[in-house]
Amino acid sequence: MERLIILAGDKILNSRSPDVYVIHKGEKAEQLALEITCQLRSSNLMIELDYSGSSFSKQFKRADKSRAKWALVIGEDEATKGQLLMKKLRDKENDEESKEYIFSKEDLDQLIKKLIA
Repeated sequence: MERLIILAGDKILNSRSPDVYVIHKGEKAEQLALEITCQLRSSNLMIELDYSGSSFSKQFKRADKSRAKWALVIGEDEATKGQLLMKKLRDKENDEESKEYIFSKEDLDQLIKKLIA
């Protein structure tokens, strides 16, 4: 184990945290999450998708542990409405700026612009 750490040392230290951690719950939400994840990855964003099916609170804990900047939350209600809830997880020093945004799945360009900015 120690040899692996020594060999991968620089890669581990320089590894990037994900830009977005995708949290979802339910069948429709999972389908939408997979679709959105593919589209975001094609925009060269680093995305981590939670496959556990755990509760939202456990997925949020994993998102926080991953040090992702944003969480994209998709529940059954959001999937039915075709909406995506984006929540800021890092860089919260500016309290004046809103920390949550709602996007339509058709407005992915706006979501990507917000993530890149």
